[in-house]
Amino acid sequence: MSTTDVLIVGAGPTGLTLALELSVQKIPFRIIDKLEAPSDKSRALAVQCRTQELLNRHPTVAKEMLADGVQGPGVNIHCNQKHLITGTFDDLGFDDTQFPLPIWIPQGDTEAALTRQLEDYGGKVERGITAEDIQQDADSTTVTLVKGSVKEVLKAKYIVGCDGAHSVVRKSTDLTFEGAQYPQTFILADIKLGGPYDTERVSMYLGGRIMVIFPLKDGVVRIVGERSSYSKYTGDPTVQEIKEFIEELAGGTWEVTDPIWLTHFRWNCRGVNNYRDGRIFVAGDAAHIHSPAGGQGMNTGIQDAINLGWKMSAVLRGEKDDSFLDTYQEERHPIGSRLLHSTDRMFNAVASQNVIYTYIRNKLTPWIVPYIWGDKARRLRAFTFISQMGIKYRNSSIVHTATGFEGPVKGGWRAPDGELLDERGEKGKWLLELTSNKEHTIMLFSGMLGDEEEVKQAEEKILADKRYKERGVVKVFGGQTIGTGGFRDRDGVLHRRYGFEKGAGLVVVRPDGYVSFAGPAESVEEFLSI
Repeated sequence: MSTTDVLIVGAGPTGLTLALELSVQKIPFRIIDKLEAPSDKSRALAVQCRTQELLNRHPTVAKEMLADGVQGPGVNIHCNQKHLITGTFDDLGFDDTQFPLPIWIPQGDTEAALTRQLEDYGGKVERGITAEDIQQDADSTTVTLVKGSVKEVLKAKYIVGCDGAHSVVRKSTDLTFEGAQYPQTFILADIKLGGPYDTERVSMYLGGRIMVIFPLKDGVVRIVGERSSYSKYTGDPTVQEIKEFIEELAGGTWEVTDPIWLTHFRWNCRGVNNYRDGRIFVAGDAAHIHSPAGGQGMNTGIQDAINLGWKMSAVLRGEKDDSFLDTYQEERHPIGSRLLHSTDRMFNAVASQNVIYTYIRNKLTPWIVPYIWGDKARRLRAFTFISQMGIKYRNSSIVHTATGFEGPVKGGWRAPDGELLDERGEKGKWLLELTSNKEHTIMLFSGMLGDEEEVKQAEEKILADKRYKERGVVKVFGGQTIGTGGFRDRDGVLHRRYGFEKGAGLVVVRPDGYVSFAGPAESVEEFLSI
């Protein structure tokens, strides 16, 4: 019988991300996939800002995706063959990140970037293998791995199902997967297109049904839209159907050539009741599937994996009890549930089959869309949701905010980023590049009017606690504060973002980029007592 600490079933974006997280933590694992080779056909396209930011914790992934994808600076909205707006995202002031815009990139290219990083770490995907007869007891799991006629019994401390909507891992448990399938049939085409489309922005067309055009690289576009319930076409679409579809929604005459992929499908909206059953976990589409509204699905799965990876590593190293893994359900299940509800509402708003609703929507859209888009605050709220930059674990039992602290960043929130200068006053690094993807990082801010002494005292108390090491402390000196061994926030941008203009501060960032503790520097003893 073979053994390992973690078996990951499924080598899509979620499983590959979990493999990266375990790799940097030096946790023994195996990752298998039933496919003999990666699929070159994938529906997911959008890589949101927060996902890029988190994948940038690994050396090459985000950079390769930026090189292979197309940044999306905004969206065009059309209704009844009339252009309503060309909306932009790059005026929203998202300057607290290196990744202010989404990327449009085929899922296959995302998986390729993740796989290359995994191989750089010394890992590999074992392909053409299925998991059968999954069992668990109080201490471990067993599973039979099948490759052709060869069977191998594997004992693992944990199994994580990243194997999609029809997850064999989930089906081996008592977890429920409740929800329903949407009645609409959708068609998808990766093609080359001759016509007046925006080569940078996504273009949405509303009419009797909905169509979206995504610009990709090398002149290829993706067309996704609803097939009419009265359509004469069935099965996978033809080039002729796609041409008729575009001309119906956009008007004019279009040329459709070089089809790469033509398919049809229906979407579901379903979620598990729990992300954990004993020593078996589910993540990504194995835990939640929903409409593509807002481009959230793959991104949510990747963040499931990042949340679980560091926690599972801490338990396997003996730093935390097994019950610590319950916080995966505690933190990620509410995110998944909100996602199901919000994407369901968005989907029904644009893809309803109710003829009366569609007629009223199309009459009101030319008035409503410019009004909503013209309000920057509304646009910012929408983009904060879509970009996933607003995700917070505010009710988590393992995040904390110092007593009485009312700063702009609290425990459970995303850690904002920003540029820093080195000790010589030259451009150094972005703050989040200084945080660790292996362990908690302690950031000490001097305040804009303070001196090095408060930072020094806080650092001494932290290092006296043997749980923390000097390499895990990042010192940020504001304004004209003189300090050694740290970085400079000369104009105080980061001090303002974290709420420490007037005094020294302490922020602890988890390996997954979320704040574990935030408060003034004098709250260091409160932090150490947790």
